[in-house]
Amino acid sequence: MFNKHHIIRYLQARHLSDGGYFFARVIPSAGMDTLLALKTLQMLESSQIPRLDIIRFFTNEDAERNLNSLAALYFAVSSFAALKEPLSNFEKYKPFIESVATNSEVFKPKQFKLKQTKSFALFDASVNTVYLDVVEGEAKTAFYLASLCKAFAIKEHTKEITAFIKQLQNSDGGFGTIKGSELSTTYYATQALRLLKQEIPHHEQVTTYLHQQIEQVNYLEEYFWAVESLTGLKANIPNKQRILSFLIACHKGNGGFARSQFMGIANIEQTYQAVSLLKIFEKYDLPVFEEITS
Repeated sequence: MFNKHHIIRYLQARHLSDGGYFFARVIPSAGMDTLLALKTLQMLESSQIPRLDIIRFFTNEDAERNLNSLAALYFAVSSFAALKEPLSNFEKYKPFIESVATNSEVFKPKQFKLKQTKSFALFDASVNTVYLDVVEGEAKTAFYLASLCKAFAIKEHTKEITAFIKQLQNSDGGFGTIKGSELSTTYYATQALRLLKQEIPHHEQVTTYLHQQIEQVNYLEEYFWAVESLTGLKANIPNKQRILSFLIACHKGNGGFARSQFMGIANIEQTYQAVSLLKIFEKYDLPVFEEITS
């Protein structure tokens, strides 16, 4: 169904002269795109991963002091870990990680006030990107923090991170406080708890919530959040054939994937999410990749 080499060529075309990747194909490269391109190439078992270029990109990011946020540091550290490179160059950031872990503001539930007028209210998340960023990021910081704490064996903040995540859980099993349970928040919350080797509370309710949500998703990232969460819970994934059909519709002529079958251009984030889903479905013996003969 899907040609691995076609997807690989899409990513190769977004590999830039500074060593990293960016879906728009203009320098500077982006840390997130570089990490996700690397992970996607690894899932596709590409023999042409430019490991030295990726190392050079993040080494330069470090030298230019661009790893000054939790997200930027997460992308760099995760890339080195994926390449099985030593993390010694990033040890100097442990005090920064500690400062985030001890910042009480990090562990306060986020709030977002929607502006309303008589003529229009910004309730439509599909057009309100600021709103989307806040909702999607509700537990993302905790996930990045948990990942970095694990990478550097910082165990003393497990209790605080776990407590913060658990307070985001609702009676329906999902996680999220801004507008109730959200797939994105549930994904990042459950992923973080797994990294910290903590039990996911109300396991059955979480599974039920995810099964209900997967019936009404509209975008590729929503399928990704739901299926990855269910996989982590070792729960059944419903409607696999329908999801595969959705991925086919999101697959663009350049080899990448867009977030919707009706709108959007291909980008590296959605391509990573699509390939992640395909690799999961492959474990169910579904024919997702074409057999390549040479």
